[in-house]
Amino acid sequence: MLARTRTRNKILLVIAPTLFQCRKTLDAFGVHISRVGEIRSVTKALQLRGWTPGTPFIAADREQWFATAAGRELSLALDALMLDGRVRVASQTELDELSKPELLDVR
Repeated sequence: MLARTRTRNKILLVIAPTLFQCRKTLDAFGVHISRVGEIRSVTKALQLRGWTPGTPFIAADREQWFATAAGRELSLALDALMLDGRVRVASQTELDELSKPELLDVR
């Protein structure tokens, strides 16, 4: 039996009603854009389905989300999934790791 030796990159959800707001959230938390392979932008409530329990996320300016129906729906879904343990706020350690530029292997 073969064991898996490849480690999977951790995924960070960046949650906001628009992609522009997702980018602003990355900047606000200091997450380096070169880590895009480890980041998933979530702009709709349905995109919150199916994540592994405990998936970390960041979000900013949630009080502004209620300006639109889609933003309100996203915020309510996020609250429900946090209560259920499906997603959690990213730790400072995780954010510190993602704030460093990713080194590219150019062999």
